[in-house]
Amino acid sequence: MDKVTNVNDLAVNSNGAVRHIAIDTNVLLWMFYGNVSYVGNARTQQKDYQKVLKTFLSNKNVFKLHTTGINVNEALHVIEKTECEIYNQSIVNGFELTVKDFRNIPQNKINLQKTFKLFWQQIVRLIKIENVSLTKDMVRDYIIQYDRQNYDSLDFALVRWCQENSINVIMTDDIDFVGNDIGIEILTANPKALQEYRKSV
Repeated sequence: MDKVTNVNDLAVNSNGAVRHIAIDTNVLLWMFYGNVSYVGNARTQQKDYQKVLKTFLSNKNVFKLHTTGINVNEALHVIEKTECEIYNQSIVNGFELTVKDFRNIPQNKINLQKTFKLFWQQIVRLIKIENVSLTKDMVRDYIIQYDRQNYDSLDFALVRWCQENSINVIMTDDIDFVGNDIGIEILTANPKALQEYRKSV
């Protein structure tokens, strides 16, 4: 079973060696999306990821961060869905818009684009966005290995990219990464994930 480490225990290597870390979608949201509390209301986790973000910012020469276009795209979808939910909560008559209807209101489109741009700009100044595609072979392999893993196909794409590029650490808030045997250490602030790991070792 892969090691699971609390993000609060992340430290700069004493010898100054560079650490490459892959960042999952949910951590991108915790770090860079202002309305993340609507996605998940665990304030402690938000503080933990913001704290580690400061560590990354002050040690750019030691920590090299990566994510994928797939992860950023998934995050944009979550942001759009979340902004729609916030909008619907403000409607007095109770008539809720679908995400597509919400997106097609001109002012909402402008506001969403501003949110997307800010989110993107914050990511690219710190994290390298890798070009990864969900290829036919990758989908086939995901299906073949489905009974031996706990995560979805988008997570599988991140894991596969890490394995192919010798990245042995993923920072994620997703408990689905716990209990696998993929040769990758998991960094998380998710208390359930940490508890699950402690119970198994």
